[in-house]
Amino acid sequence: MIRIRVIFDLLELPIKVSNGTEIISEALSHIDFNLEQFLLFLLLRFHKEKNMKRRNKIVLLILLVFTFIPVSGFAAETTSGVDSKNYDWNPVMEAIVQVESHGNNRAKRGSSVGAMQITPILVIECNQILKRRKSKKRYKLSDRFSLSKSKEMFLLIQSNYNPFNNIEKAVRLWNGGLNYSVQRTQRYFEKVMNLLKN
Repeated sequence: MIRIRVIFDLLELPIKVSNGTEIISEALSHIDFNLEQFLLFLLLRFHKEKNMKRRNKIVLLILLVFTFIPVSGFAAETTSGVDSKNYDWNPVMEAIVQVESHGNNRAKRGSSVGAMQITPILVIECNQILKRRKSKKRYKLSDRFSLSKSKEMFLLIQSNYNPFNNIEKAVRLWNGGLNYSVQRTQRYFEKVMNLLKN
C-alpha cells in the first residue's frame, strides 16, 4: 500500500526541479530506509536530461522504486524474527564486562569508564540514535557507572548497527567502534569468545 502511494505521488512530479524537490521528499518520507537520498539524486539527475521523454522518466522512476524497496523490505522481514530486544545478549555482555573491567563499575581507563568501559563518544551516539527514534530518553555521562544503563546502551548500539545480531560484529563493534579493524580487535574478540565458551 505504501509503495503504491509513493509511486502515485512521484508520478505527479512537475518537470521543474525546484517544485519537484519538495514533492519527492514528502513522498519518500512515507518510507523508512536509507536510499532516500540516492533515489532523490537519481531522479533529480534525470530531470535535467533534455533528451529524456517524460514517459521514460516515469518508467525509470518505477524501476528504481521497485528495484530498491524490496531489498529494504526483505532485510526488515529477515531481522524481525530475531530482533535485538528478543535476542539474549546477556552472555556476551557478561563476557565483555569481565574483559573490560572484571566487573568493576567504578573502573576508569582514559576516557572509558564503568564496567563496560564506555566512552563519551558512545554516549553521544546513543543519544543521537534515541533522537532519530523520536525518544525523549537521553543518557548522561554518569550513566556509564551504572551496569544496567551500560547494558541498555550496548543493546541500543546493537539494535542500530547490528540488526542481524552477529556476535562477532557485536564484540568487534564494542571494542573498535563503528569503523572497527578486524586486525586491531582480534585479541579482544578472542578474549570475549574464550569467556563465552567456558
